[in-house]
Amino acid sequence: MGVWSHEDWGVDVQEGMDGITLALTADAWSRTGRVSVLAESASPGSVALRSGMKLVAERASHELPRLPLTATIKPLQQLDATLCQIAERFGSSRREWVVLEMEYSGALASVDSGRCRSS
Repeated sequence: MGVWSHEDWGVDVQEGMDGITLALTADAWSRTGRVSVLAESASPGSVALRSGMKLVAERASHELPRLPLTATIKPLQQLDATLCQIAERFGSSRREWVVLEMEYSGALASVDSGRCRSS
């Protein structure tokens, strides 16, 4: 019998960060039902994202596990990587649940396809 677990994770938000990448990644992890994501910054207050939108962040605690986010890849590439990480951590059925909830038709057909690689 499995034990229900829930984790709080922090994500470091920085000026000029891509908000779409951040939103897709945080949303996917949150939809697992096992992770909540808290926006954190070196200084508390609002951070201007690339779009100009302001995101209110808490002061970084560095006590929380960090959200895996790669700033150098495009939003859908990050989402695909996130879905692979979800499968590795919580199993392929949880990944498929997230894909269905997000209505993401571009998701890799299977995590066993060889396209998901360990980081």
